[in-house]
Amino acid sequence: MWPCDAVQPPGAAPRCRWRGARWRPGAAGATGTGWKAGTAGWRPGAAGATGTGWKAGTAVQQATGLSPLQYVPHVRLEEAKQLLEGSEDSIEAIAGQVGYEDAGYFARLFKREVNLTPAQYRRRFAGLREVLQQRRTA
Repeated sequence: MWPCDAVQPPGAAPRCRWRGARWRPGAAGATGTGWKAGTAGWRPGAAGATGTGWKAGTAVQQATGLSPLQYVPHVRLEEAKQLLEGSEDSIEAIAGQVGYEDAGYFARLFKREVNLTPAQYRRRFAGLREVLQQRRTA
């Protein structure tokens, strides 16, 4: 079934082809696909089943300076940094804790963003954690 067929009455001939169909949030037909023929596509602020269109993304970007697609990995990597500094868990376990099932992908992303591998980061900054703990107790 073509995506635009979902919004057609049962038994009706399809009125569009794949190239003519456009995604429009909230335009879900009987099957909940959200495809509708001849629409203009994504509209800012168009309420869909999963959110409020571009408005939420704009708020994230204004608050953080990052797009939502940049912000989520950024938050995950910041959490991973804290875990690498403060725990003895394996890198694979930390990758899982911050939401990455593939530890290899996590390590590549970490290296690309931080310029250190997770192991290098842990060696460099784990000593800092110990120094800070000693200063707190002194």
